[in-house]
Amino acid sequence: MRPKISVAMATYNGGKYLREQLESLANQVMLPDELVICDDASTDSSQLIVENFALLCPFPVKVYLNSSNIGYAKNFERALLLTSGDIVFLCDQDDIWFRDKIRSIVSIFENAPNLLIAAHDCVFFSKDAVVSSTTLLNNQRRLSGGSHNQIHGCCTVIRRELMQIALPLPTADCGHYAHDDWLHTAGSFLNCRTIVEDVYLFYRRHESNVSRSDLYALSSPSSLNRYVYFLKKLRNFKRTPGEHLRHLEERLAAVSLLLLRVKSANSTIAWERCIFYVTTLENIQRGLRDRITMSSYKMLPRLGFATRMLCAGGYKPFSGWKSFFVDIIK
Repeated sequence: MRPKISVAMATYNGGKYLREQLESLANQVMLPDELVICDDASTDSSQLIVENFALLCPFPVKVYLNSSNIGYAKNFERALLLTSGDIVFLCDQDDIWFRDKIRSIVSIFENAPNLLIAAHDCVFFSKDAVVSSTTLLNNQRRLSGGSHNQIHGCCTVIRRELMQIALPLPTADCGHYAHDDWLHTAGSFLNCRTIVEDVYLFYRRHESNVSRSDLYALSSPSSLNRYVYFLKKLRNFKRTPGEHLRHLEERLAAVSLLLLRVKSANSTIAWERCIFYVTTLENIQRGLRDRITMSSYKMLPRLGFATRMLCAGGYKPFSGWKSFFVDIIK
């Protein structure tokens, strides 16, 4: 039997492009079982557009209007928590989905029962609907050499099991996360995340976008862009020892929170999966505690501790050699 499919959409003053996005949902080859829309106290035509769409839509649409503005992350969190599907698609208000997006992504989840979260690629297009020659993953690889930072909510699909563990969003002691960043962080910690190389939506770039950087350019980043990106990463790498320690402590708090939630949700998660999650998180927790401990050592003892940890595979849950060198330097 096909899993129940939900779409969680957050809207706020998106009337200019919202109708096109909604129409792309209604034109899906495989229709969702429900669309949950949370509007964050819009002052434009957004509420009227979604209410009119709900009257004629070929699937159930549930519209919730916030009495006051709560911000995009909490608004998405509310929309997610109000869904009831087994597989939940996050949806922005200004993009356009390819007609086979739901069918293709659902097939991926059906063929990978242990998968909790996936992010696919998208192609940029302008406010005037001019399609770019590049995609988000192409820009990521050109700038950073990898695609692991593909965490964009508009491209994200999750299994309900992850929501049971990851939501509600964590407090500040775990670090500062947007909703999509936190979901992908949780999926990575649980070792149940994948990147889908295929393109399944037009990612609209316009004057109201929150994200603005070379990563989102309508053309591929140049060599100069890559050089500037490298310098920025190098600057961020130069954390002070105090900043590095705080970063490790925040990650430890995040892992500990997920571990507590997994143990609390053991009645709703299959026993085998629960054991896997607990084992995975406890390994990361142990490694973070070791890294925090060694941060107080002087250089030579810290080098010896980190080397033993590396040889024992203790850096596998992190960034391997990169984390090893960071711990030595800090």
